[in-house]
Amino acid sequence: MSRKLRYLPRPNSTFEVVSKVIHGRLLLRPSRTTNSLILGVLGRALSLYPVRLHAFSFASNHFHLILTTPDSLTLSSFMCFLCGNVARRVGKAVGWREKFWGRR
Repeated sequence: MSRKLRYLPRPNSTFEVVSKVIHGRLLLRPSRTTNSLILGVLGRALSLYPVRLHAFSFASNHFHLILTTPDSLTLSSFMCFLCGNVARRVGKAVGWREKFWGRR
């Protein structure tokens, strides 16, 4: 069950989003395969959702995004697609079968 929104952002708000890998594991460690998978998923997410990505940084155990979305539902859908597909694809590539992302 999802959490209630802490606040309702104005339309076309800019956000900084941070997401951490569970227990600080280094599952996003840079490699040609990992980088390619992340960029592919990020590109696909940007083609599916009306989101403007201003900057991004993926480290070995977390990532940062600065983006603008028309509404909070778009942000939620974008992040669901991005995190779910990164977890599936990178998790498979590194042999990780358990929960990928940490708690909020």
